[in-house]
Amino acid sequence: MAQKLNTAEWNLSSERAYDRMDKSFTIEFDFPLEHSEWSIPITAIAEFNQHNEYYKVHSFGFSKSNAKEPSLMPVQYIKAIKENGRTLWVDRDSGRFAPLIDAIGKSIESKENQK
Repeated sequence: MAQKLNTAEWNLSSERAYDRMDKSFTIEFDFPLEHSEWSIPITAIAEFNQHNEYYKVHSFGFSKSNAKEPSLMPVQYIKAIKENGRTLWVDRDSGRFAPLIDAIGKSIESKENQK
């Protein structure tokens, strides 16, 4: 007979499944500065969750910098959606578009297309 999980155990196990990452790779992108023609070269680690089809992007740093430095930005959870035949990158939870998410997503696309 199968053992039932209590609510706390079920929530913990489902969170682990939700956050299980299937592959990770380094991405590089230019972060555009608002109201400026300037951008900053950034590197980060992108991890793909195949089960839920989103990317967890973390460990943001300046290109060619020491990887042991703290991340420049908080973790970003993004996903690709199709709209009118084109790919849009949005926040996983809110579905909102942002220039940062777009830059990260395009970098992921570029890296995936190199394979």
